[in-house]
Order: sequence, then C-alpha cells, then structure tokens
Amino acid sequence: MEVELDKPKVCGTCGARDAPLKCPCKAVFYCNAECQRASWKEHRGECTHDLERKLEKDRRRLEGNDPAIVVALFSLGHLYQAQHRLAEAEEKFLEVRRICLPVEEGWGWQNAAAVSSRLGCIYEDQDKLDDALDMQKQALRLYRRVTGDDDDVDVAMTLNSLGSVLARMGQLDRAMAKHKKAHEILSRLYGDDHPSATVVLTNMANTLTLQGREEEATAVREKALGTYRCSLGSESDQVVGTLVSLGNSYAVQGKFEEAHGKFEEALATVRRIHPERNPLEATILMSMGQAQVDQGKLDDAVAMYNKAYRIYRKTIGVETLQGACTLHSTGVVFQRQGKMEAAMEKFNEALAIQRRVGGGEHHDVATSLLNIAVCKNMMGDPQGAVALLREAEGINRKWGSSDGNAQNVAAFLAILEGELSGSGGG
Repeated sequence: MEVELDKPKVCGTCGARDAPLKCPCKAVFYCNAECQRASWKEHRGECTHDLERKLEKDRRRLEGNDPAIVVALFSLGHLYQAQHRLAEAEEKFLEVRRICLPVEEGWGWQNAAAVSSRLGCIYEDQDKLDDALDMQKQALRLYRRVTGDDDDVDVAMTLNSLGSVLARMGQLDRAMAKHKKAHEILSRLYGDDHPSATVVLTNMANTLTLQGREEEATAVREKALGTYRCSLGSESDQVVGTLVSLGNSYAVQGKFEEAHGKFEEALATVRRIHPERNPLEATILMSMGQAQVDQGKLDDAVAMYNKAYRIYRKTIGVETLQGACTLHSTGVVFQRQGKMEAAMEKFNEALAIQRRVGGGEHHDVATSLLNIAVCKNMMGDPQGAVALLREAEGINRKWGSSDGNAQNVAAFLAILEGELSGSGGG
C-alpha cells in the first residue's frame, strides 16, 4: 500500500508546495535534485528505499539470522508502520519473529517479543482483534521469560496494549484489570508522574468511558493532564491530546461550556507548537464539530467538519482514514437534516477512500455501508439497503464484531428483510 495516495507535495528541504520530485521511498517530495541532496544526510536514515537496498546487500554478505539483519528488518518495519504501510511492516516484523524465536537467548526472545507487540498493534489498526490479542499475549509471555518477573517496563506496556485490545472487544472488566496492573508496575518503577504511567492512565479513562463511567473517566483524564504538564510541560502534543479527550468527556456529560474551554485551549496550544497547519488541529475541530451536533447546532458542525477536512487535505492528504472520517461525519449531519442526497454523496466519497486505504473489510467500511443503507431506505430503495446491510454484516461477522454498529446493522437488516418478506418484495 502506498504511504498516501494523495500525499501533499511539500518539499522536504525548503517547505515549498507542489514539489514535483518524489523520493523512491514515496515518503517525501523535493523541488529538485539540489533540494534532495541538501536533505539527504537527514533523510538517509529514514529512506526505506535506501534501507531496503542495504538490507539486500547484508543478506548476501551475512548469515540469515545475523543480528545485523534483525536490526535492519526491525528498523524498516518501524518506518513502514510509522508511514501506515502496514502490509510491509507486517512482512518485516514476521521475518524478525521467524529469525528470533528459535534463538533461546536474551536478544532473540527480546526482539521476538518486541515485534510481536508491534504486530499486535498493526492487527489492532486493521481491526483484526483476535490476531491482535494473540500477538500481545505472545509478546507478554516472551517478555516474562526474558525478565523473570513483572516489574519491567516492557511487560507493563504490553499489559497496557492487551487492555486496549480487550476494551475494543467489549471485555471491559478484563481490560481495566490489565490497565491497572500496568499502572501499578510503572508507578513502582518510575513513580505516578512518569509519562509511561500517564499513557496507561489515558487508556484507563477510555475504558471507563466505554463502561459508562464518564465522571470517573473525567477525573482520571484531569489527573493525566496534570502529570503530563509536570513531566513534559504545557507545550506538548500529549497535553493537547489529553485536553481534547477532556473536552469530549465534558461534552458527553452535557457540560458544553467546560468542553469548549478545553477545545479552545487545545487549539491555542497546538497552534503555538506547530505554526504550520497540523493534523492535530483538524482532530480538535472534529471534536468541536461533534459537540455542536450534540447541541443541535448542525450548520455550525458542518462548518467545523469542512475546516477540519481542508486541514487534513493540506497536511496528510485526502486519501486517509482521517479524511474519510471527516466526510462521513459531514454525511451524518446532512442525514439528520434530511438532506439524503447530500448525505449519500459524502458517505460514498468516504466509503471509496476507506476501501482504498483500509481495505474492503475495514470496520469503517461497515459503518459507511450502514449509513448509506439508511439513506437508500429513506429514499425508497429498501432492496438496495438490504444488499448493503448484508455486506456490512459479512464484514462484522468476519471480525467477530459485536459493538453498537454491528448490532444496528443486524437489527436494521432484520426489520427490512421482514418488511420485504411480508410485502413479497424480497
């Protein structure tokens, strides 16, 4: 998969737009060869094209299980994962596992554990939650073999990752137990105010939200915000992310004035940290848009979503799941306003991007299919709606999804099939 099908063509050296020269690694553009040479020293360590060539040379020169090859594979996998080239990242990490698992020494199991955890994160991003859970469990077992006990940062962070997967699978009590165990370990090792412990706190808050315990989640997020400010300072992306989460918490509770204050503080901070447009700004605007929807201010919400979409387009490109989410959210507002044709246009645009970027069986595809089906039914095409709902149901069944979206698909499909059967139109 490409890094992004419509990556903004900003020169990696001088920042000029519409740079025509693309590095073979597909991750950066340049105005010309001069700009490319000027940045080569900095870019060389992140150029996957150059690193792949070096890896092939190492394969010819060294034995297949040489530690140098493992390091090269791991570095490439990390870069591909950061660029959201997940299939290529998976390939590299799986090869590291194949090399390292038979090596019953510390370095072998340590590397196998590290890539297993990363594979778990990749599978979670792809909504392959059973595979993600299995990989994180394997990583945890390997880390425990290496360390001999649980008082280890890698064990703690893997427990945290396990909790995140379990939360997405709806196993919220088990998820919270993993997060609490991880937080206890990190607090013993580094203290409550360490950034790693704070990362776990934010995941605990997310699980509390899923459990419907929003006031408790808000209190945990306030604590996380305070510890981030103490450890990292107020001008950090972590502080911005926590402010947004807090704003969302207050909005869920109907405390829109408090929510607006957090969102505005997050916007001001991200604009100071990143004078150029940044995707975080769009993320904040998306949350602000949802708060407007919750208050019934639908035109204001559309304005927020449109601005967020423009920022995503300028910073990370149109062909991203974030951009698709923005289009989808706009479609939901149009749907609520009764503008079914306009909603269908946005949903279909989002769906096309989701299929290209995430694959035809991504969870977001099922969500878009559901909303398009609602529009079709409202516009007098129940048969077309049923066809889309059956496709969505197939996606949900493949991944074992049982969340609210999957339940809505199943319920709506049952209603329409019953109506069509009764009228002889099925």
